Amino acid sequence: MVFGRKNVRTVATLHRYPFVVAGLLGIVVAGAMVAADVVTDKRYVVAVISPTPLLYHPPHEYPSSNTALSTLQPGENVKVLRVRYGKDFEALQVERSSGESGWVFSGGAIEVLSRGGER
Repeated sequence: MVFGRKNVRTVATLHRYPFVVAGLLGIVVAGAMVAADVVTDKRYVVAVISPTPLLYHPPHEYPSSNTALSTLQPGENVKVLRVRYGKDFEALQVERSSGESGWVFSGGAIEVLSRGGER
């Protein structure tokens, strides 16, 4: 029965440190939420409708200037990596087939065909 006593001691030790247990649980829950968010973002399907600049800085951080890395062309295939929201806009971090990645705004030149949870 040594095994049973060891488990009782471990549980008793956890009761002494409720903030540590709560903190660790919070970290696990937050990590799961971030992972779910990333998975949902990567399910977005977009179409490039007209030429649009591929921006260096994430627009949701409101940079004072934002360098265009290159221009996406109509019909170009891109993969969505992340989605961010700002006041009155949705910004998408996309990756070209060449591996180059940057940020674009949805709407206008970029049409969102399907969002992460939609069917």
